[in-house]
Amino acid sequence: MVNRDRRWHRVPLLLVAGLTCCSRTDLHITGGPVGSGGLAGSGPDAGVNAQSDAGEDGASRGGSDAAPAACNAGSLLPGPTNPTWTISVQQGLDTILEDVYAVAVASDGAIFAVGCGDMVGVGQGEFTSGAGSCFLIKLDANGRALFVDRFVDTVNDPLTVGLADDHHGGVLVGLRYDAETDLGGTWESPGCGVERVNACGEAVWTRSFPELDCGTSFAFAGNGSASSAISGSCGAACNGGSTVVSLDDAGTMLSRRTLQSAAVMAAALQSDGTLFVGGYGAGPVDFGAGSRDLGSGSLFFATYGADLTVQSVLSSADYGDEMQAVATLDGSGFVVAGVVDRSGVDLGGGPLAYSGPSPTGGQNQDIFLARLTTQLGHVFSHGFGDTSKQDTTSLCVDADGTVSWVGLAGGETSFGGLVVSGDASMSADGFLARFGPDAAPQSAVETPTGVRQLGCIGGGYLVVGNTAFPAQLGAGVVATGGYIVKRSRP
Repeated sequence: MVNRDRRWHRVPLLLVAGLTCCSRTDLHITGGPVGSGGLAGSGPDAGVNAQSDAGEDGASRGGSDAAPAACNAGSLLPGPTNPTWTISVQQGLDTILEDVYAVAVASDGAIFAVGCGDMVGVGQGEFTSGAGSCFLIKLDANGRALFVDRFVDTVNDPLTVGLADDHHGGVLVGLRYDAETDLGGTWESPGCGVERVNACGEAVWTRSFPELDCGTSFAFAGNGSASSAISGSCGAACNGGSTVVSLDDAGTMLSRRTLQSAAVMAAALQSDGTLFVGGYGAGPVDFGAGSRDLGSGSLFFATYGADLTVQSVLSSADYGDEMQAVATLDGSGFVVAGVVDRSGVDLGGGPLAYSGPSPTGGQNQDIFLARLTTQLGHVFSHGFGDTSKQDTTSLCVDADGTVSWVGLAGGETSFGGLVVSGDASMSADGFLARFGPDAAPQSAVETPTGVRQLGCIGGGYLVVGNTAFPAQLGAGVVATGGYIVKRSRP
């Protein structure tokens, strides 16, 4: 049964590493009614289109005000400063999952994370709600819980989710809803959805798109204006392609675009509404300015305005494998990472280095890191790998332009002479590499496997994910299971 009788409480705070904290003022929050709104029409769009639903009924749940509900939760609790810390996530009584799927660093230094299982050493936050096997948590920079929202998800069903700071103390959540999901005390129909949660963990509005499948392909992005974009698969109706939907800060759908035969795998949204999407497609694809032939399979990059009018496209027939991670350099471009499985891939700076097929006949897959302008002009691009399999997972960019990047290294992967040795047979070792704004390599270290997402914070970094064995990360050991780790720069 879904728990819809949710109550908000101020409770004593249990802190990481045995820290204690003062109590705070009681806050009473009242939830609004809920209802859903999907894409106009009964199915995925036919062909490529950009439409607005400015007059569509009932787009958002919980009201139409852009500002989230008032909340007295700050971004930093009193207590000692903890520059490095680890939170472990273990199996609970009602789930075998022990994983953390996404993390986001807010502009005020607070941290949002979402996962499933029981957080070791972290009890209830000052504002705690709900019951279920999964959680959305807000932490201060020292690892102390500001709120914990426990929510229901189908038992033992891993989450498909993305997070983005709303710059008002809350967070935007892109999520694949199942039949029971009740994040923030609301319930939505199964499908793709976006939810805005305030600084105390209460839903401000939700918006669902039951027509879209976020299990097959998924991308989500938000910006400092609390606008957002979500993409999901539109299935056979669009030949395995994707539909991209843009929303304003109140959850109203601004526009949508369907890309036939092109799966969007990553997205980034700048403050002016410029949207970057990247992924993999095949055959003819119309990104909005005429058909492009992606041949038997190619990665692609495209940028769109706030109304999803196409601005720039970078692609080529048989271009390579796929693009998997992106971070925005607001107003000046994007940093992208992905994988290539052939030679000749050129992002504008000449063919990327490719180490060639595996001598043992196994799959070889190299990785690349590149910086592009807002109009997809080339700034730098570099390929890395050896004759085993590499993979890329996530990246982030510090305020000074330093890039942090995580993925998997098989064999020996050299990042400009900084070598990470992995397991060539299983690609079992992770890497964390850092590059200066000019692409000069600064450091490269091994990490636990299963790193799902990376966040940059105050000159350091956050990683979340799951590992099957104890592993060293920075100055601490990560136990088996899920983890949220904050460390200084390596």
